[in-house]
Amino acid sequence: MKTKELQHYILDLLETKLPPHLYYHNKEHTQYVMNAARQLATAEKVCEHKMELLLTAALLHDVGFIRTVKNHEDASCDIAKKLLPSYEYDAAAIEAICELIMVTKLPQQAHTPLAYILCDADLYYLGTDKFFDLGEKLFKEMSALHLIGSQEEWDELQVQFLSSHHYYTAAANRLLYEKKLANLFTLKARMRHY
Repeated sequence: MKTKELQHYILDLLETKLPPHLYYHNKEHTQYVMNAARQLATAEKVCEHKMELLLTAALLHDVGFIRTVKNHEDASCDIAKKLLPSYEYDAAAIEAICELIMVTKLPQQAHTPLAYILCDADLYYLGTDKFFDLGEKLFKEMSALHLIGSQEEWDELQVQFLSSHHYYTAAANRLLYEKKLANLFTLKARMRHY
């Protein structure tokens, strides 16, 4: 598998082909998810081969946004199926990568250790100091797409999402759970001012 060459190609594609109103789902988000996946997979003691599959899925999980917003995960899998053979990924690897991509669709429904890691990596920011900054980028993107109205509506949605969200892996729970609760508390406090 030519993972380095693939990474270079996909990151360039994300930088040049994504619509400019994708303030959150962009190259930086993909790199963030890849780094989070690597960190969690290392903590969860994932072997090298599975790590490659996981990081490839993280790299490709949102590439479908170059085609569509709705059901972008399906578009990401379609791109993966067409592209990966030329980077020496076999059919079994491509199928595993597409299965991982599809579990990032909300609401997440992971059922394997690698899927747990990718789902946790995709929403890693919920339990970090980046929550409000990245949340603002997501709000701006959703506003541009006419998927959300006011800041108050966004904050209500965020409270609901954080309240129902759970991390799958022991590593994510250990690293992120307390800060996620603190972010939820801060968000609820901000909403009391509306």
